[in-house]
Amino acid sequence: MNKRGNIFLGFGIAIFLWIMGIQLIPFIVSVIDSTRVDLSCSTTTISFGTKLICLMHDLTIPIIIWTLVCLILGLIMGKGT
Repeated sequence: MNKRGNIFLGFGIAIFLWIMGIQLIPFIVSVIDSTRVDLSCSTTTISFGTKLICLMHDLTIPIIIWTLVCLILGLIMGKGT
């Protein structure tokens, strides 16, 4: 395959990965919400360790989105060379 075909293939795989990743987010959000309720993350009287666990659960969605973006950009840029 030539360079143009590789770039097109990279875009196709990237769009597929983006769609699959976005489709998983609602399932992850429901798990995060139930975990936050179980850990009582909205109260101010929780311990420092529990606050860190709540913070990590809050950061799950941005970490997944940034991982998807990095994967997609790597596929697009890597297939073009």
